[in-house]
Amino acid sequence: MWQQQLLEQIQAIDIEQASHGLYGLSEVKADPGQPFTPVSRVLSRDDPALNPALRLHWRLLGKGGWKENAYREWLLPSGEKVLVSYTDFASTKIRHYGNGYQLDRVHGKKEAGDLDALVARLARLARLRVHGKLTAQVLIAHVPQQRRFEPLLGKTIAPAFLERCHLEHHSLIWEDRYGRGFFTGVFLWNADGTGE
Repeated sequence: MWQQQLLEQIQAIDIEQASHGLYGLSEVKADPGQPFTPVSRVLSRDDPALNPALRLHWRLLGKGGWKENAYREWLLPSGEKVLVSYTDFASTKIRHYGNGYQLDRVHGKKEAGDLDALVARLARLARLRVHGKLTAQVLIAHVPQQRRFEPLLGKTIAPAFLERCHLEHHSLIWEDRYGRGFFTGVFLWNADGTGE
């Protein structure tokens, strides 16, 4: 399935970007003149090493939106067209100490915005099928304990919500491979095809 392949490519980028992983991409691959660029924007660039869709040999058809609402339109090998939008969130703060990156246990980050509204927006788009295209929302999240994903995602992963909004949910979760004391999760919601 294309959804799982996309998530696996994001995980592969985390592995390949030693010693900072996905979390550090915001700093290491920042836009010129900026100290920080959201990882969601880094993964949307036209860089075949960092764009999961390009790594899967999807063909870029177009792009649009603005800032956190930015999306890319892709043609999959199956002939399907999909609009993919990325969002990222971290309730952890990693700092550069000496020659490595470590979890700052004193200074955390704010809690997530309204993820329910974001996924409900996706559900509305999914029902419209935007001129025959699928829609997908990807969330890349970093939390200090794995159990923190459930309250972060809230009802967006509840079977009743997914059924009512005609969404499928896919995910991958792993412990930070660089020993910084947090977990990374990548989550994808897309139309299940029954809401048309």
